[in-house]
Amino acid sequence: MTWQRGLQYFGGHTFVPDGATSAGAGLGAGWTTGAVGTLSHATPAATFDTQMKRTVWTEAGASNNQELGPRQSLASEYIYWPGNARYCGGFYMSAIFRIETWNNDAGRLFVGFTASANPVCISDTIPNNTTGLWHDTTMGQDVLKFITQNNGGSLTSLDVTTHAANPGILVSGTTFLWEMWHYPNQNTNPGVNCKLSVYDVSTDSEAIAFNRVKKVKWQEQGNTLTTNKFMAPQCQMSNGLDATAGHFAIGVANIYCAPWSGEMD
Repeated sequence: MTWQRGLQYFGGHTFVPDGATSAGAGLGAGWTTGAVGTLSHATPAATFDTQMKRTVWTEAGASNNQELGPRQSLASEYIYWPGNARYCGGFYMSAIFRIETWNNDAGRLFVGFTASANPVCISDTIPNNTTGLWHDTTMGQDVLKFITQNNGGSLTSLDVTTHAANPGILVSGTTFLWEMWHYPNQNTNPGVNCKLSVYDVSTDSEAIAFNRVKKVKWQEQGNTLTTNKFMAPQCQMSNGLDATAGHFAIGVANIYCAPWSGEMD
């Protein structure tokens, strides 16, 4: 009965690598992927942070602002929003992704929702009706922010990681779990909640790896999302103005997105 109820209510999206020539599969419509990046599938390895099967998009070279990673782009797949009336709207998103290659901090990263028909990662200009984890070409080392660009163009930005607090976190070989959620509208807009975790393979005093998913940042109702637009998920990276092949690559293990549908009650 639990599974039956869950399937009855589910109206969201999942992404899982399929290990073949395409990017991945899952519930919901097919995922759009960048046309420039080179697509491959990582073979799971024995270490804690590489055991998961991943689809990998690698910078192909010769052009700027490449789109690396999956997103939803069909008009019918824009289904996530805060809601306009009591118990309307609400959503949850989680994504496990790995920074396969990060040559320098002039790259971009976006994991979240947007109402834009275009990939967010290909420009430093954040489109309206967008919320998620963000790094652009102007940010420094190890900087990740939780951003919300509202319907009218108002930007809210909160630090998720900084170089001072999280040295060495935004580098090749880091695996992240990003989660964000918004409760259904209850005649007020409670704001978007978020949590970033990292797959921690550091060692203790006896040189034994912790092998844990470690919380980096938890923010409750950090950004108010004012929008009447429906949004769709993206989990993507871009090379910015670095056109050297192989300098940037993102591996996506899974994405799960669901609108509020009773199971969050």
